[in-house]
Amino acid sequence: AERPAIARVYLNRLDQGIKLEADPTVQYAMGYQAATGQWWKTPVFLEEYSGVDSPYNTYLYPGLPPGPIANPGLSSIRAVLAPEAHNYLYFVALPDGSGRHVFAETFAEHSENGLRQEPESALLQQVSHPLPPHPRSGILQTYRPVRLETRIFASILRLEPDSA
Repeated sequence: AERPAIARVYLNRLDQGIKLEADPTVQYAMGYQAATGQWWKTPVFLEEYSGVDSPYNTYLYPGLPPGPIANPGLSSIRAVLAPEAHNYLYFVALPDGSGRHVFAETFAEHSENGLRQEPESALLQQVSHPLPPHPRSGILQTYRPVRLETRIFASILRLEPDSA
């Protein structure tokens, strides 16, 4: 239900030349975490993102990464084609694991949400829930609270006109 709202946040940021600062892109760049056996590093702190030198790191590099980070579903593609109308530039997953988000138009509002102020907040520390191993690779999968953002972001990447 929030896909069109999240899609518009990313589109608003792109339109205004603001770095996307999308956690899923950095997690993609970080790759498989051998120490935990997971693809999504947890806990993770924003300070760690500056050490991930990759064109997929949208905290360091402006615009879209060089390629998609996931294969979007139809509902995510539809969200990008028909995004919600709003002026939000920020969002963060609620810490209750519901998959819902809090949206804000300004960084001050985003900070007032209280989600960036404490090091142990849901924004800074993602909680992973183990799933059964992937049927082909045998690697453990994780449920990620920001999986929705990943799909929408992948939709944006796939629908971006080719610059060549």
